[in-house]
This record gives sequence, C-alpha cells and structure tokens, in this order.
Amino acid sequence: GRDIRLAVRSAVRRPGYALAVIATLAIGIGANTAIFSLFNWILFRPLPGVSKPGELVTIKYQTAKRDSDYFVSFRDYADLRDNVTTSLLGLAAAAPRKMDLSVGGDPERIDTEVVTINYLSLLGVQPTVGRDFLRTEEQPGSGTPVIISHRLWRRSFGSDEGVLGRTLRLNGRPFTIVGVVPAGFQGRSAVTAADLWLTIPGNATLASADTNVADLLTSRRSTMFGDAIGRLRPGASIEQAQAESDAVVARIPDFATALSMPGRRSELSAAFYPGVGHDQNTKEVLTRVFRLMMGAVGLLLLLACANAANLLLARATARRREIAVCQAIGASRFRVIRQQLAEGLVLSAAAGVLGLGLAAWLTWLFDGMRIVSLLPAVTGVALDWRVCAFAVAATLLTGLIFAAAPAVVSSRVDLQSSLKDGVTSSRGGRRLLRGTLVTLQVTVSVVLLVAAGLFIRTLQNIRGLDLGVESESIVSASINPSRFGANAQRSSAYVRELLEGIRNAPGVTTAAFTWTTSFSSSRANAVYTRPEDPMTAFQAATTAVSPGFFATMGIPLIAGRDFTDAEARDANAAVVIISHALARRAFPNGSPIGSQLTLRFPKGKTVEVVGVAGDVRGKAVTTDPEPWSYTPAVDPTWGTIQVRSALPAGQVVATIRDVARRIDPIIAPHDIEGFGASVNRALSEQRLFARTSGIFALVAAVLAGIGIYGMMAGAVAERRKEF
Repeated sequence: GRDIRLAVRSAVRRPGYALAVIATLAIGIGANTAIFSLFNWILFRPLPGVSKPGELVTIKYQTAKRDSDYFVSFRDYADLRDNVTTSLLGLAAAAPRKMDLSVGGDPERIDTEVVTINYLSLLGVQPTVGRDFLRTEEQPGSGTPVIISHRLWRRSFGSDEGVLGRTLRLNGRPFTIVGVVPAGFQGRSAVTAADLWLTIPGNATLASADTNVADLLTSRRSTMFGDAIGRLRPGASIEQAQAESDAVVARIPDFATALSMPGRRSELSAAFYPGVGHDQNTKEVLTRVFRLMMGAVGLLLLLACANAANLLLARATARRREIAVCQAIGASRFRVIRQQLAEGLVLSAAAGVLGLGLAAWLTWLFDGMRIVSLLPAVTGVALDWRVCAFAVAATLLTGLIFAAAPAVVSSRVDLQSSLKDGVTSSRGGRRLLRGTLVTLQVTVSVVLLVAAGLFIRTLQNIRGLDLGVESESIVSASINPSRFGANAQRSSAYVRELLEGIRNAPGVTTAAFTWTTSFSSSRANAVYTRPEDPMTAFQAATTAVSPGFFATMGIPLIAGRDFTDAEARDANAAVVIISHALARRAFPNGSPIGSQLTLRFPKGKTVEVVGVAGDVRGKAVTTDPEPWSYTPAVDPTWGTIQVRSALPAGQVVATIRDVARRIDPIIAPHDIEGFGASVNRALSEQRLFARTSGIFALVAAVLAGIGIYGMMAGAVAERRKEF
C-alpha cells in the first residue's frame, strides 16, 4: 500500500511525464483490446441467449478427406435424432433462409430460420411473449405459425404485447405470430441475426403449387436441409456421441446420398463439431485472421512498452541522486526496484482504464465492417467480461514489461558519484538499455511499415488485375419467383417480362440474364469429355445465360459468336460457349469452334462449341481464372439479371424495383446492388489487412519518433552542465 501511495504521489508531482507514459501505453492496450473485442464478438463468445452452450454440438456431413462439410438432409437428421439417444438429450434442425417480410408497408429482406418444433426448447430458449411451437404444428397443413425476434417485435410492432395472433407476410404469404423470443437471442449463427422462425410445414406453403417442398425436405435423403444441433447428456462427451453416430450410420446403407453417385454408398459421414455459431471452415479462416491481427497489435504494444520504458529510464536517471540518498540511509536495492515497479503498475493501470475507453470507441468504428468474405458485416460489437479480463491482463503484463528493465538498471547506482553535485553521466548499463530500447522501437516500426506497405501494394496489385468483366457500371438483381408461390410457368414468364422491362427502361444500356456469376456464393459444375477421348475429363464451372450476356458484362468473345434468340428458346439447343481457360485445356492444339464436347455430368449430352469467351476471375481473385462453360438460358425460372447503365447505381436500383412492381406487386427482386459490391466482398480480408496495418504502422512511426525524441532530450539534459 505504501508503495502505491508513493507511486501515485510521484506521478502527480510530474503530470507531464505521467501523461506521456499513460497516453503511450493506452494506445497499445486500447488497440489490442479493440482487436480482441472484435474477434471475441464473432469467434469466442457463446451464442447469445442460449442455455448452457457448452453442451451443444453441430452435426454436418463431412467428406472422407475431412476438407469440406455440408448441410444434412432431413431424413438423415431424423435417423440420428431417433437413434443417437445414449449420448444426446435431443436433436433439432435449422435451415437459414432469406425472405421478404411485409408488415403493412414495403417488404424488407430479413434472415429467418426454418426449424423443427423442438429447436427453441433444445437451445433452452423460452418465448417471453406467447408460446413455443406445438407438436401438432410439425404436421403438414397445421397452419403457418411464426415466432419473431425481440428486435423485430420492437422495430416493427412497437413492443406491443397484443402482437400475438397478428398477421405478417413472408414472400407475400400470410403467417400468424404466436411468440416473441427473449432479447439477445439471434438463432444458430454467431454473426447473422435471425429475426423470425417458422416450421417446416409453414415453409412448404411458400413453394409453388407444382412443388411438394414438404416431400422434398422430409422424405428424400438427396435434398440437403440444414444443420442438425444436438445437446449432450450430462457426463457425455462429443467423442462418445461421434462413436454412437458412426455405429448408427453404418447400419443405414443409403445414409447421406445427397452427394453420392446413384447406386454407390456415400462417402459422406455425420461429423460432430463442438458448439454452434460457425462452421469449421469459417472458424479456421477467422482464427487465421485473428492471429495475424493480434500479431500486428502485439508489435504495437511492444513498441509502446519500449517507448514508456525509455521515458521511465530517463525519469530514473533524473532521480539518480534521490535513489542514491535512499540507498545511503538503508534502503535495499530490492526496495528501490519494488518502488519503481509500483510506479510502473500505477501508470499502466491508468493506461488500462484509458485504453479500455479507447477500445470501446474503436469497436463502434467496427460496426458494419466485413472481416472476411464468408460472413456478413459485423454489427453490435460490445465489450463483455472476456474483453475486460483481457484488458486487465494486458495492463498488468504491460506494467511489468515496461517497468522491469528500467527499475533493475536504475537501482544500480554509485553512491559516491551520484551524491556529488554536477556528476550526471550515465553508466554503461543505462546507455546500453537506452540504445536497446531505441533500436527496438525503430525495428518494430520498420517491420510494421514494411508489412503495411506490402499489404497495401498487394491490394493495389489485386485491384489492378483484369477481372475479365467491367464491374463499374453493372447492377445485379437476384430473382426467384417460386419463393412467392409462383409455379414454373409463371416464374419463367415473370423472369422474361422483368428482363424485357428492364431492357426497355430509360437509361439502361443493356441487360442480360444468368444463373450465377464467378463472384456468386453458389455455383454449379459440369464435367466434359471429347468424343474422341472419353477418358480425359475437363471440369468447369457452368451457368446458363441469355443472348447479350457477354456484352452486358464486358466479357470479350475471343472467337465464334454469341447465342442466338432462337437457341435461347430451344430446350434442345446443343450449343455451348467456353472460356479461354477451358479451351486451352480441352483443345490445346487447335481452334475449338465447331468442335464437340460431351457433357458427362450432370447429364449425358453432346454439344457444339460456338464461341470462346474471355477468362473471368472469381472470389479467389489472386488465383488463375478457372474454366467456365456457358449454355443458353431457356425459360429460366430463377437467377440474376445484370444491368448495364451509365446512370448512378441508386437510380438503376430504383428503376429495377419500379419495373418489378409494375409486373407483379408481390414478387420482388432481392440483393439488388452494384456488381462491384461482389468484388469488394471478395477482397474483404485484403482490405482489412491493408487498412489496419497502415493505421498501426502510422501509429508505430509516431511512437518511435516520440521515443527517439525523449531519448535525445534525456541525453542532452544529462550533459547540460558539460556545455
């Protein structure tokens, strides 16, 4: 206690020195705490609103090589639910869906989950208003009940407890509200906050009349549904649950046939992962980014410690006579070291408080930031007990690191010379430590500056790459009329009318249809062979496009021609346009125009190559362009419309919405955005590293400059009497 009081008194007597040390350390502690709070929010914190999250496990399909995992089918989920009962208390299933919600106004796109009726009870969530789903509501034709989030209840219904029984519309269909979950609960995802939960029979009502969704989901093993979520029994381990599941799967010959070839047993297995919130691939990506970011801010904290240590050493040098007097009247060297360590801890404690406030402000800046392309933008980042514990640990460690060496070195004094007036030259230990600290500061700042330069240069190089498309003037709009109950005939007519209406809208240069693009999150693959060499296969990403697609996207046709309108109307048209990358692989010794390819997968069909298109890069921007094949889009029922216009993107978006509303006021396009937004999502990690490393490097350079100035000022002050 006495050491602390003396340390506080010493800091108060020299506020300029104390503030300099506190501010320097606060920058390092605040930056580390802010980065930790960001990744704690999306990676480490338990799923909010869930009871005993440590008992939960997620079950997915996993490949034999353990390099990919997938959603499970409902039939396989049901087999696991009914048979894996020794180690699990229960098993529920949930599938993420995006839907258009209407509550008396314009529709808004929200995240929802299609769930089994035991989903909330398995997670330990009890609605605060209303009730949970009933067992009878899992039967087909049992109504359309929904449970809404506390956020949606507050935002759209003004927290009115009379909301029960009211009707809202999902994709144009009526649903009845039966409950409201507690505040904070957001579903099975650690980042994406669901706003509504509906049953499987309720979801089936959204399908078109010619699609039996309930049968597809609940009867066929070949249709993926979503994640299975289990709760371990007390005392059971995830290894026991995995072993029990493996035994069950071995008894079911047709388990996991979603990705297997007909007539062959699937190579997929049911893999158990601890917890819920992120899939394994996302966790690995986030962990890699977290380590890199913490390494950068760790260097920044090290630099701050070196800077503060230099200031502390200069202060100890100025107090050398005081220290010599203390030792002369009986104070031990250990007592002097302890007092200086106490001063360092007091200053670091003040810096910790200031750093925690700085971290809270920085987390506000993180709102809306996309960390990796796999996840949506981060929102609502807040400090919790884990962040505060990290800040306390960082504060204590910082106090010990920056105060230890100066305390030990400054405790070595020559009493005779130190007590003489005017003798102020530094001992060799002080000079060595001071030089070491300055060298460390310069080295760390140079490392951060070089790293920042490399990241920024890499981002510039990536942006300078030829993507193969002209993304600046393109706006994309996704459409799927079947989600609004349209049958195949109506869906096809809607897509055709919407495309034609957009093409004829004022200010639109051209518009075209495609199933998917190279930057889409999902895509299909095709396997081709040449008739003269059926044993050599060529795999390529594939999509169906309308005539004019290549001109709209700015993809050059290197050879051959585009599809004709007649081919776009003929379901038997046996033509294909291939990318330059596929042409090089399949036809290395000649022109592919007029040659034939056999589509071996997904269906056997021989097609003629009528064009070669330029290569396009995809989500993995830095890798070589992958092979692509393009077929005519004949009566498409869903996909994406690409619009090229010289107008601002906002006007183009409004035009698309107006055209869609005139055609059908219920069916609405979604994810309407500039094509450049897809490119920016693909570069999320590179942009994050470039921006943060640039900021850290700038701060490091400033700290290093301050440290060198402080060292020089202290050295000049020591030798002032020599001049």
